[in-house]
Amino acid sequence: MIENILFPVDFSAACVGMAANVKRVARLFHSRVTLLHVCDLASHNGFELYSRTPQEIAEEHWCIAQQRLDSFLECDFPASHFPRVLRGGDPSQEIVELAHSGDFDLIVMPTHAGRFQQMLLGSTTAKVLEDADCMVMTAGHADTAVPEPLGDRHWVCGIDFGPQSERLVRLASRAAEQAHAHLSFVHRERSQSWQWQHSRIRRATKANSGAPRRPRGSNLER
Repeated sequence: MIENILFPVDFSAACVGMAANVKRVARLFHSRVTLLHVCDLASHNGFELYSRTPQEIAEEHWCIAQQRLDSFLECDFPASHFPRVLRGGDPSQEIVELAHSGDFDLIVMPTHAGRFQQMLLGSTTAKVLEDADCMVMTAGHADTAVPEPLGDRHWVCGIDFGPQSERLVRLASRAAEQAHAHLSFVHRERSQSWQWQHSRIRRATKANSGAPRRPRGSNLER
């Protein structure tokens, strides 16, 4: 069901708080977890350029990022059992690319920016939610929220009746069944074709085979 989980980290308190959610999902589905950090090699302050070349600055930032990644959440995810990947570039692009090339089933990451910031700039999480072709689980205020058990609870899945909605319904149904959770679907209707759309949900929930593993643009939010 969910065999491989990608956990992007930026060493923030939100990522530390999100670790408990990652462990719960991994335990629930018996999944493997890989930690990813994306280092922006082009970022530096102007003073660094007075004494070193951009290449030297990038190499130092890379080494520092590798050291931090190797030690980050070591107690929760020992490096001997949980792979750690360091990449350079745009965070959202690298996360989406690795999730696709590595055949990951789920990306778990916290949200940092508020709604206003996301509308203006678009947070990394918002971009991943838009572009990833696997499920994305996210949570706000992960650094202060107390994680709840994922089993024996009510799950809510939002759908938009887009091209991937039926596949998302099938995948969410299978995940909820494995987790012994009650599942509800939510849709904000904007047209007069409610009965026709409702019949699509019923067909999708009754189907138990032939569902692709990686629905594009799907997400789970706690």
